[in-house]
Amino acid sequence: MYKEFIKSIKDFPSAGINFLDISPMLLDADTFHSICDDITNLAEQYNPQVIVGPESRGFIFGVSVAYKLHAGFHMLRKKGKLPDDGTQICFSADKEYGSSEFVVNKSDLQSLLNKGLKDIVIIDDVLATGETTLEIAKFYQSQGFNVKAIITAIDINIGGAELLRNDSFDVHSVISY
Repeated sequence: MYKEFIKSIKDFPSAGINFLDISPMLLDADTFHSICDDITNLAEQYNPQVIVGPESRGFIFGVSVAYKLHAGFHMLRKKGKLPDDGTQICFSADKEYGSSEFVVNKSDLQSLLNKGLKDIVIIDDVLATGETTLEIAKFYQSQGFNVKAIITAIDINIGGAELLRNDSFDVHSVISY
């Protein structure tokens, strides 16, 4: 249903990678609204207290879902994008074309935990190999959070869902590409 709104760009950002451009999906108001509703419907069964959205395209869908579910939203930032309040934690996650370094301020996480907000759902745009998402989920678990589910707009079916399920995570995607 949504595939006509996804542009495939070969060899970007490096040779052998097939980048999925979701810009057409975001530009069409009805399509964007519909996919956010679909992701929200998947997420609401888990009663998340907080939605985690990895930078940058996870922000797009994650904040929409958090708003609809009246949940908090935690922006998982890439290194160099978040001012350090003196409590910063950095972790790396490999992906099919390199690695990403993420940072969080421990004080933000502690604030959520102090309020009893432990149940999270991770929402992102595309699930590929699952390695980055697995590292993100394990990181939040190590900090005391319950990762209730991982939901993506698109699963490109190269083993990511299986990797996450093998580690006992519930995984859902709206589009199988």
